[in-house]
Amino acid sequence: MYEAAAEEVVFDSGLVIITAQMKDFRVIQTKHSELSFEARQVALLRIPITIKERFEKILKFVDLLEDDDDVQKVYHNLGFNEAYMN
Repeated sequence: MYEAAAEEVVFDSGLVIITAQMKDFRVIQTKHSELSFEARQVALLRIPITIKERFEKILKFVDLLEDDDDVQKVYHNLGFNEAYMN
């Protein structure tokens, strides 16, 4: 059904949850309409690939803020974990 564009299809309690690349959203939406499925929710969500990716992006952002001459102090509650960097 969605094999051409979907990365993951999960059937859960009568719902179908489809995960795909953003570029494939239109393909899936079109196929969905062709099959006359009723959509409860259709949304584009950015899902980080890994915790490491998210952690690295946050660290980069904090570094950019700290390096900015107009920023006096940067506060955050990000806990550092060595496992995120492996």
